Amino acid sequence: MLPVDIRQSPSNAWLLGATFGGYLVLAFLLRFWGSGFLFPASDIGFIDKPPAGAHWDAIVVLSIGSFITVLNALQGVSRIEISRQWTRIALWTSCLAIVFLGVAAFGTRWIDSFLLHAAAVIVFYVCFPLCLALAVVNVAVGSFRKRELI
Repeated sequence: MLPVDIRQSPSNAWLLGATFGGYLVLAFLLRFWGSGFLFPASDIGFIDKPPAGAHWDAIVVLSIGSFITVLNALQGVSRIEISRQWTRIALWTSCLAIVFLGVAAFGTRWIDSFLLHAAAVIVFYVCFPLCLALAVVNVAVGSFRKRELI
């Protein structure tokens, strides 16, 4: 068995994959069970066929997830980042955003805790715009620096 160093933080590629995987799981759940799966009060009765219009929810979630993944991949792959710390912060906040969106949307269906739901929603609403802003600024300023425009 290979020794595993648990003190080493996840790589950028792992964070990128986890983020996109989270968006894929969310799109899958929305596609086959609809947004009714998101709310604790509703039943999951869609076994025969998905609800009407559920494919649009999945398309929107996949589009957002693809955009964020491409934006985060641009930071590391093309080396147009301002700094590696900004890239790591953008990757961590995007990963935290999708994880806490999943907790807010699906986790509270089985865990009846208002505080858990409120904390997950707050973390998502803080992390999501922060990851987008950091990634956009990081790519824009990094590309200007690479072309020596700044």
